Amino acid sequence: MNGIIILFSSRPYWLEARKHDGRGSQSRLLKASLNIFASKANLVQRRSANYHPSIWNHELIESLSTPYQYELYGNRSEELKEETRKLLASTNESCERLKLIDLVQRLGVAYHFEEEIKEALNLHLKDVMINRDLHATALQFRLLREHGHSIRSVIARPKIFLTYSYWTNLCGSYMVEARWFSRGYTPTVKEYLENGWISVGGPAAIVHAYLLQLQGCNLTNISLDCLKHGSDLIYWSSIITRLADDLGTSTDEIKRGDVAKTIQCYMNEKCVSEEEARDHIKWLISNSWKEVNEINIKQKTNNLPKSMVKMCLNMARTAQCLFQHGDGIGTSIGVTRDRLLATSSSLNFSSPKFIQLYKTRILLSSRPYNWLEARKHGGCGHRSRLLRASLNIFASKANLVKRRSANYHPSIWNHELIESLSTPYQYELYGNRSEELKEETRKLLASTNESCERLKLIDLVQRLGVAYHFEEEIKEALNLHLKDVMINRDLHATALQFRLLREHGHSIRSDVFDKFRDRDGRFSDNIKGDIAGVLSLYEASFLGIQGENVLEEARSFSTKHLKKLSGNNKLEISEIVSEQVQQSLEIPLHWRMPRVEALNFINLYTTDHGDDHNSLVLLELAKLDYNLVQSIHQQELKELSRWWSQLGFKENLSFSRDRLMENYLWAMGINFEPQFSKYRIGLTKFVCILTAIDDMYDVYGSPDELELFTNAVKSWDVRAMEDLPDYMKICYFAMFNFANALAFDVLNHHGLNVMSEIRTEWTNLCGSYMVEARWFSRGYTPTVKEYLENSWITVGGPAAIVHAYLLQLQGCNLTNNSLDCLKLGSDLIYWSSIITRLADDLGTSTDEIKRGDVAKIIQCYMNEEGVSEEEARDRIKGLIGNSWKKVNEIKIKKNNDLPKSMVKMCLNMARTAQCLFQHGDGIGTSIGVTRDRLVSLILKAVPIK
Repeated sequence: MNGIIILFSSRPYWLEARKHDGRGSQSRLLKASLNIFASKANLVQRRSANYHPSIWNHELIESLSTPYQYELYGNRSEELKEETRKLLASTNESCERLKLIDLVQRLGVAYHFEEEIKEALNLHLKDVMINRDLHATALQFRLLREHGHSIRSVIARPKIFLTYSYWTNLCGSYMVEARWFSRGYTPTVKEYLENGWISVGGPAAIVHAYLLQLQGCNLTNISLDCLKHGSDLIYWSSIITRLADDLGTSTDEIKRGDVAKTIQCYMNEKCVSEEEARDHIKWLISNSWKEVNEINIKQKTNNLPKSMVKMCLNMARTAQCLFQHGDGIGTSIGVTRDRLLATSSSLNFSSPKFIQLYKTRILLSSRPYNWLEARKHGGCGHRSRLLRASLNIFASKANLVKRRSANYHPSIWNHELIESLSTPYQYELYGNRSEELKEETRKLLASTNESCERLKLIDLVQRLGVAYHFEEEIKEALNLHLKDVMINRDLHATALQFRLLREHGHSIRSDVFDKFRDRDGRFSDNIKGDIAGVLSLYEASFLGIQGENVLEEARSFSTKHLKKLSGNNKLEISEIVSEQVQQSLEIPLHWRMPRVEALNFINLYTTDHGDDHNSLVLLELAKLDYNLVQSIHQQELKELSRWWSQLGFKENLSFSRDRLMENYLWAMGINFEPQFSKYRIGLTKFVCILTAIDDMYDVYGSPDELELFTNAVKSWDVRAMEDLPDYMKICYFAMFNFANALAFDVLNHHGLNVMSEIRTEWTNLCGSYMVEARWFSRGYTPTVKEYLENSWITVGGPAAIVHAYLLQLQGCNLTNNSLDCLKLGSDLIYWSSIITRLADDLGTSTDEIKRGDVAKIIQCYMNEEGVSEEEARDRIKGLIGNSWKKVNEIKIKKNNDLPKSMVKMCLNMARTAQCLFQHGDGIGTSIGVTRDRLVSLILKAVPIK
């Protein structure tokens, strides 16, 4: 495949995300390609270059420092530059002016004075010195030619053109060499150089360097044409790079077993000694420099920018520097090391770490780059393919398609605000105190023997948001309750035990509540006065599954009496209980986003906690841990903000929601714990890209454009991008690069190819978006069944879980068995996605219908059943409750082989959705409750006395 595709051998999907023709459709079986990276005995005999390891490890590089910072020395630097500028302007004598320019250049500071030097050399160009001073004449000649002026005084030049297949040509040239080696063939010098100027990586290096250098500039087709116009310059500088490389490396490479280099090719062809061959190659280098010089002085007529000329010349110069004394890359313990040390003068050479590293073997792995397509490998005369239309990615065009607009408000969280996030609570300062408090809590959990008190302590630790520190201790404590379920008349203890055991996946029977029912099967009025018990019964009822009538009755009974309680101001109940009742009636504990609940309960517990030592320890731990985790979240958002700014969606996709902070809430909601930092960063990127594509389908793209995009995603080929409009190319590239980067990360660290899983997720997601776009363009209102069969995918749930699962397992031992969990968990993913979809529709449908969007579940139900919006909303809330029963049932199944991490992610995704859309569209319109939540979750630390 051509272009910049990172292609991984395919692996079919996990769930196949059910096709769009119904939830009952069976997903395809996992194909045999799953075993691509399975462990096998490899019988291929491998060579080894025996490169020594690098002495420059990550810690050493991270320790680099210097006292010379622009903040401290910037003013002095400007003063010196100004003095030099005056010196250049005031030097009138021609010879002295030339010497000064040469001195400034050789001291490495000429880039500060480019205009001054240009003006000075223009004087010499108008009035070339005629004198007998050899030094002045030669200096003038060299400086003028170095700067591309035409002062007057054998290898064929091929024409090459830029194409997106430069990686193909680079690897193709490597393959040519591999075939030569396997056949024991020594090519002619001509054959070798026709291939070797590409395999050295010079063309690839120049294209990448040129594009990278222009990142901050106005990149246009004219800019890219320079690569074509500069093809001869790229060719000759690559020839110099190849020849210099061969002079320095061929001896070592031939010893370890490599294809013949220029030296061996010339020796074989001409039957001469190695010394004669080396002399000939030095002559070739000299002649190649003449070609470069000729192009350089014609740069104005060639329309070559100085930056490109400079890059090509400096690549050749760097090659001659690196290989001047041998292989300066493969064997870098001599001159290369000394040069690196000289440029890294901030190293403490006397430190024990450095001395230890210095004594080890070293390597700076490398090989020059790769880029330009530069003709196929059949010979000098072959023409390379033309630059495809995909180079016009960002070209400005008049767009005559009538566009809708969602009129989303701009983000209220700009880059500068996010970069300014800070907190005094850092692990370096408070880590020891945190460990002390955790140890005290651990002892408290171990020493609490009375059953009811142990349950209350576990519940308290969970609701304060610190249970992740004590998973083993909580597991052991609950196992005791599992073996000996309490039989007593304490409603609060019974309900609490039931809820905690079910929350942790244990299948405790619901008939434990029968003792609180009368002969008619109704809950007894005798328990109405037990406020804590009724509240606990209410929370336990949301852990029910289908067919558990006793829990349905428990919910009805407890809801009725809690509503009476909340409206009766005469009852004397504690502030914390009163507040808990209000919150629970609004949204039950089982459905709440964990991080929001932790902050909420910390605030409640602060106002109504005991004065005993244990309560104070738990409260301090909860507050300190909350603040320490918040400091990590702030750092993640700073990194994400830099990524988001560089991505350019805000500027180039103005139709889309700019919601970095809000999208981060999804990642935090699913896993807030500090060890999942890489996961949160990755998932936030995924959600940001998904949001832009969602908005493209919902409001901006025309039907024809959306069909093109859907097909491009389905083909998963970067070449399909050529037919897309410019704004779609940006979306496609972002999606494509993110997906490939994640697949590469998994492959690199775990040896598993997950490209097929990721690709299928995006294909199914965009396919389901397209279904909705067709409905909208036809004015069609689907049935509830049709809508849900498609929309559980459009909400992004399956794609989010797959990405989240892969990202979360990056630090774990990821195997094929790990990936099987995605298939085994398909029902759990489905039902948690249904909850996410229904919660989304309840919160967003009013605004989305106003701005012109496909009918949501509410409108589908109203149209199908002929009911009011209020009745439809009540029905959807019932569907959410039933979907939670399905989730609960999957969680407590005895034969459930799903990892807890996956179960937790699915539940927390549904909880986060209910949190974000509880009071409306918490993403599209994020200036109300969402803003306040972000302030409390990210900006404000919890006060600690």
